[in-house]
Amino acid sequence: MGIGRVACHVDVQVHHRHTTEAPANDIRVALLMRPVGTTAAAAWAALPCVWAAVVQTLLRAGGARPALADGWAFADAGSPTRPVHAAVDATRSRTVSFDVDLSGVAQGDRVLLIAVVHSSAAPVTLPPGDALEALVRGTRFVAARSVEVL
Repeated sequence: MGIGRVACHVDVQVHHRHTTEAPANDIRVALLMRPVGTTAAAAWAALPCVWAAVVQTLLRAGGARPALADGWAFADAGSPTRPVHAAVDATRSRTVSFDVDLSGVAQGDRVLLIAVVHSSAAPVTLPPGDALEALVRGTRFVAARSVEVL
């Protein structure tokens, strides 16, 4: 997927596969980003998720935006997390939009976008020390997407 060097909206689609709906504003989403340049996709799998504990705490308890290490940042500088403003159930997914500025990313470089989802019914639980691939494949709370900046 490619996108220009612009400020844009990134939509995160939230699903809730349960018999009981999640009420409006019960689900929160964080969107992280990390420029990876022209590094091969295989190397992304091994990236350490040094942000896992910090993001888990933010989504569960709220508070001020914490600093992230190792090149990771919250994708939306104005709001590190966003609520889902309508109820979500097995038949109705919802979208959360983030404002992301890619204007400072070099043309031809890739950016990883990582969504982390939390709700009171399914509190986000991220194993410490996992690499990116293990976290995405091993938990239901994390999704990843890479975009090439054109």
